[in-house]
Amino acid sequence: MDKKQIKHITNEHYRKLKKYFNRIGPGFDSEAIHQFRVEYKKLRAFLRMLSHPGKAGKIKIPRKLKRIYNCTGSIRDLQLQEQRLIKALKLPGKKPQACIHQIQPEIDKMKLLFSEIADETIITEAKKNLVNALPGKCSLKGFKEFAAKKWKEINDVISVRQFPDKQIHSIRKNLKDLFYNLKNFKGTEIYILSQGKWNDYTVKHIEALLVDLGNFQDSCMAVDLLKLHCAAELKSNADNKIKQLEKEWKLEKQRRKRFVIKKLKQAAAV
Repeated sequence: MDKKQIKHITNEHYRKLKKYFNRIGPGFDSEAIHQFRVEYKKLRAFLRMLSHPGKAGKIKIPRKLKRIYNCTGSIRDLQLQEQRLIKALKLPGKKPQACIHQIQPEIDKMKLLFSEIADETIITEAKKNLVNALPGKCSLKGFKEFAAKKWKEINDVISVRQFPDKQIHSIRKNLKDLFYNLKNFKGTEIYILSQGKWNDYTVKHIEALLVDLGNFQDSCMAVDLLKLHCAAELKSNADNKIKQLEKEWKLEKQRRKRFVIKKLKQAAAV
């Protein structure tokens, strides 16, 4: 892969970032936010691959663009939590319980922050400034070295046989870095995946595992946000729907965690 190809890939990521960015406002469509964040992660994975140890310097996404990414993440997390609560509690959208009512001001706060910091020119400038930081080439050998490093980080976590939530999330992040970059090196899928020594796992298996890991991440977020925004109900001595919901969501989180741990152990044969 020469610099022209590298530049083409990064330009495509920035083009899509701008497209999805422009679809976010003014309605803050959750799907547009999701697509924007996915495209950001794909760009980030590519830049990580280009600047892995052994390359000249780390290529970073500008702080202002990263801030927009973080802000949209907070908005989407809160939007999804509001939807979960309304659905789980079977409440009309116009009559939310207190803890649901607390979420909307937080969403409005993050929307205001987005309006203050978000500017299409940030994406344009980021793209322009990236050109000089790009390497002259990226060899297949370099990608294999990057993949080997990622597999080592993943398998090191699994081999310890202890799975705190943070470590499971790190496995997901590393797998995403691998998965997104596979698409830039067509024809290497079998070899790259075999480096992980994961029982002949295919791209299809990795895709399915990433869905399961994403579901677990959603459960973690749901429980954390429930504790944050429904503290009063959870501390109350009286029985209430929120307390029951917390129990249900914790059980669902535990179930999903056991499921992904089982799949990870089977994949890595530990």
